[in-house]
Amino acid sequence: RELLYQQPDHALARERLEAMLAEPATAYAAAEVLEPLYRKESDWERLAALLGARVAATRDRGALAKLHGQLGELYQTHLADEDAAFGHIAAALNARPDDTGVLRKLEGLAEAGERWSELSEALESALATSAGDEATTSKARRSELLLHLADLHEHKTGNTEKAIRALEQV
Repeated sequence: RELLYQQPDHALARERLEAMLAEPATAYAAAEVLEPLYRKESDWERLAALLGARVAATRDRGALAKLHGQLGELYQTHLADEDAAFGHIAAALNARPDDTGVLRKLEGLAEAGERWSELSEALESALATSAGDEATTSKARRSELLLHLADLHEHKTGNTEKAIRALEQV
């Protein structure tokens, strides 16, 4: 670790750490060392791959939401991939439907790209994830998501049938 901080271009140390990413037992420790280096060097492709590997190894919904949020921001800001950004922010909302900041971010991405059907799918997925799980999503929050969904269908997709169905669930 210290060797890479002192000599970030030390090829052998970096190569070994990157190889450790493939091993579940050592991936987390290797990622902790490599992540700040990739950020410092603006190596966004490698950082995205590293965060993606951490997503695959994570089961905690809070940690998943955070990682997907970071990936969404990375894809939007540094890699100019709006599709990947939207997908990761949608995954963050699915992991933590109670996070209003994530919902606002997702709505902003939907507005910018007129991704109304994708936003609808993301909201429906978050609602399905949160169904019966009051530990992470209160009834009030579910109602709020349903109201967002109804508003989306009424004003953006023009599907009044779906808007009414969402309102009936509130």
